[in-house]
Amino acid sequence: MVAFIDQEREAHGVESICEVLPIAPSTFYRCKHLQANPEQRCARAQRDDELKPEIQRMNREFTAERPNQLWVADITYVATWLVLFMSHSLSTYSPATLLAGAY
Repeated sequence: MVAFIDQEREAHGVESICEVLPIAPSTFYRCKHLQANPEQRCARAQRDDELKPEIQRMNREFTAERPNQLWVADITYVATWLVLFMSHSLSTYSPATLLAGAY
C-alpha cells in the first residue's frame, strides 16, 4: 500500500489517497522514514532482514529426504475464557504428528 501511495502521490497527494485507503498519512510517512533509515527500525525487523537469506534458502520446500532433516511447527492461540494454545510439531519426512498438545 505504501508503494502505491508513493507512486500516486504526485498526482493526488498523500492525504487525499489516505482518505480513501485504510492507512493514516502518519503511517505512510513513518514507513518511508524507516525505508530511508533502516537502522532505526526495531530490533525484530532488523533481525528479520538478517534471517531472510536463511528463510529463502529453505525456499518453502517442505519435503525431506531423511529423518530429522526438516521440522515444521505450528502454535495456535485460541482466544476463549481459558487461555488455550495448541501446538504441533511435524517431521516433513513422515506425515504423522510427532508432538501435539493443548495448554
